Amino acid sequence: PTGTGKSTVIAKLAVDARANGGRVIMLAHRGELLDQMAASVMTVDPAGEPVGIVAADRDEPRTGIVAASFQTLAKARRLKSLGPRDVVLVDEAHHAPAKSYRGVLDALGSFGPSVLTCGFTATMVRADQEALGSIWEAVVYEKSLAWAIAEGYLVTPRGKTVVMDDLNQLARIRNVA
Repeated sequence: PTGTGKSTVIAKLAVDARANGGRVIMLAHRGELLDQMAASVMTVDPAGEPVGIVAADRDEPRTGIVAASFQTLAKARRLKSLGPRDVVLVDEAHHAPAKSYRGVLDALGSFGPSVLTCGFTATMVRADQEALGSIWEAVVYEKSLAWAIAEGYLVTPRGKTVVMDDLNQLARIRNVA
């Protein structure tokens, strides 16, 4: 395993929503994540309709489940081509407070009364310290690093100190402009 199962959980939610007649969009910020989510959907439901991809030069917005990049959906034409979606699943949800991401989520109707929206992340703190609570109402499920290590999903961290006496000489280098 390469992680703690985020993509599989996202895929299962997407497949279940599609089975109940819902139109689903899975969002991420990188093509590799979109491909990973699409592959996970096909693993969860091998006989199901293929997942459409909407990112850069890929444009398959009409399927029941679409994996799309936030950057591509920032373009109004690409966003409109998706049509209404009932379920929005956001990978790397710690990016959601960014203005561009929030614009896409708002345009999809996330956080409104009729669109179910759920975010997933292994990064609970943003570098800019903006609270995830500005977007997400609650953490509904959480796995700790200790759990992931104990279950064999992650290796036990090991540290090593290397002392290099000559490294201190770098402090004497003069820095100009």
